[in-house]
Amino acid sequence: MTRDVYLIEFGILLDKNSKEAKGYTTVYDKEYGYFDEDQFYSTKESYEEKKAEYLDYVKEGVENTYIVVSETAIDDNDEDELPQVSEENYLCSNVVFSAAKINGKIVENFIKQEVSKNG
Repeated sequence: MTRDVYLIEFGILLDKNSKEAKGYTTVYDKEYGYFDEDQFYSTKESYEEKKAEYLDYVKEGVENTYIVVSETAIDDNDEDELPQVSEENYLCSNVVFSAAKINGKIVENFIKQEVSKNG
């Protein structure tokens, strides 16, 4: 049996053509290197309660700070605590929300925008 949760990821966007981005451009829309600084699972209820706090983290972060929230399912082990993140697919189709600080402005749902722009 599985349990539906959100995968929440914070990090820094890297220019996909930069040397530093190599190895970080294989996820989501492949338009950036996604250097993740923190990943964790969250219940949907907990995410909704903390969404404003998460967005503030991006607003207060350095240039190119991002958050990506994706739907996923994990094995339901009947424990209250959620497990560590492992073996995720990082697909655009699973993304429910994204935001990044790009050129000093908060751009919400930037991953979906990039996908639709590219077909």
